[in-house]
Amino acid sequence: MATPIPLCVPECLQFHDISLSSKALVEKYLKPWQSENAEFGFAHIYMWGGDGKIQYAEADGFLFLKLHFPGETMFFWPPFPKDEAAKARYREGMQLACQYMEEVGMRPLFKSVAEPFTSWIQEQCPEMVLEERRENFDYVYEAESLI
Repeated sequence: MATPIPLCVPECLQFHDISLSSKALVEKYLKPWQSENAEFGFAHIYMWGGDGKIQYAEADGFLFLKLHFPGETMFFWPPFPKDEAAKARYREGMQLACQYMEEVGMRPLFKSVAEPFTSWIQEQCPEMVLEERRENFDYVYEAESLI
């Protein structure tokens, strides 16, 4: 019987569970880009991320958020660059995330890709295909219709 080949994933991506103690680190990456995506707020991440459903890794000037909910395929949100210098190398962050996903045996999949990340991917990763999924867009209710 052949010895299984050990799984080799990028060592710099060491994922950790979301906790209150990770709030400052996560917000350091999320806040500068002021995305209008409601999912990218720490309260949302903390509320939905319990029991390892959302994990984070920090590497090479990027924050990576990996989401894996029961019965669903694991996916990433777009990498969050730490600053303008990391933003200029956004392709490297995307490549690192894709490498991780491929090495754990899955096709790279990113969800909740909103501006400004959409523009960065289009500019720096033109080979990537972006698909709009209207059913997953954020929504706003009018106060009168809720009453």
